[in-house]
Amino acid sequence: MFEVDATLIRRLVISKALTLRDFATGAQINSTTASRVLQDGATATLKTIGALAKFFGVEPDVLILKGR
Repeated sequence: MFEVDATLIRRLVISKALTLRDFATGAQINSTTASRVLQDGATATLKTIGALAKFFGVEPDVLILKGR
């Protein structure tokens, strides 16, 4: 599990004007996981991080907090 940059993920979701359901569906993750990765201090598996990265069109390492 890796700590994700929830602030960045929230900004990406807001910039696309997504509902939680749209975010979860688009990223192909369940709604519980979608909600969790939006919270500060959240962790995610590499599989989830990869799905988020693909959905947002970014490299996976962008979504992982560094130096923690």
